[in-house]
Amino acid sequence: MSLSFTHLPTHWNADEAYTVIAFLDLLRDLLWETYGDDITAMLRDADCADCADCADCADCADCADCADCADRDEGQCKLPFDDPLDF
Repeated sequence: MSLSFTHLPTHWNADEAYTVIAFLDLLRDLLWETYGDDITAMLRDADCADCADCADCADCADCADCADCADRDEGQCKLPFDDPLDF
C-alpha cells in the first residue's frame, strides 16, 4: 500500500480563488443542512459536559429543575469566566 499525495496549489488568480471560495461555501451550506442538528448537539454535549454553574448536574440537559439553569436556552451553556481583572 502506498500513500498518495495531492498537491494543492497555493497561488491562484482571482477567478480561481473565487471558485474555491464558492465551492467551500456551497459545501459548508450542504453539510450544515444535512448535519446541522447533529453538529449542534455534538458541540452542546461537548461544551456542556461539565456545567460550570450547576454543581448538582453532570449534564446540562438534566438541569431543567436547577435554579441556576432553569432560564437557560437548551442550546446554550454558561461558559466559565476566569478574567483576573477586578472591576
